[in-house]
Amino acid sequence: QFSSPDAVAAARAAAVAQLTRGLGGDAVAAEYVLMLLVSRSFAKHGDKSLGCWSLNLARWPQDLQVAELGRAAAELAPRVVQLELNSKSLNERKWRPTKDFEANRLVAGQLQLAPGTLLVVDETSLAEGQVGVHGLKALAAITGVVTDQVLSCDFQVQDVNVPLELSCIMVSQGKSIIKGVDALLPVRCAPSPALPQDAVPLDAVRLLLGLVTR
Repeated sequence: QFSSPDAVAAARAAAVAQLTRGLGGDAVAAEYVLMLLVSRSFAKHGDKSLGCWSLNLARWPQDLQVAELGRAAAELAPRVVQLELNSKSLNERKWRPTKDFEANRLVAGQLQLAPGTLLVVDETSLAEGQVGVHGLKALAAITGVVTDQVLSCDFQVQDVNVPLELSCIMVSQGKSIIKGVDALLPVRCAPSPALPQDAVPLDAVRLLLGLVTR
């Protein structure tokens, strides 16, 4: 499929166009998301993974649903997970795995994701509220996943960190509450360009992304 000289460029352009439609027409943000999708860890410096980075899409338009970004990315990436982050979800949801010593098993949390997953964290509904001990531990676990690529598992006596390899996007109205996100990019909406009649099929785009990230 990529035998012609312009095939790779055409597939890349189709990927950017697909993501642009999920980003309110922001082609620059689409370029950043595409770079994030093809980024993978290639080495470690101490405990820090080299090659993985995180993105904060700020000033998210109120009339644009975050699910649009998730749907656009899901057409290209094999695994996309969208999680809502606010005081209610921090306090009530099970974010990190917990060891059940009676059953001798690890009870899964929603941050327990497969390598190569694109994690989209929606902060657009974030407002003032009380966050308890459980919520603070959940926020710390999210921060560890986003900034250090490790998942904190609750073993009651102590926490055990498990390495992950995820692509993380924080979507927010202002700056993300997660400290240490690598790149901050304000979203600027624009009319989404129409796809040309000879647009490259998304199957070719998926194949290209699969080859690049192997």
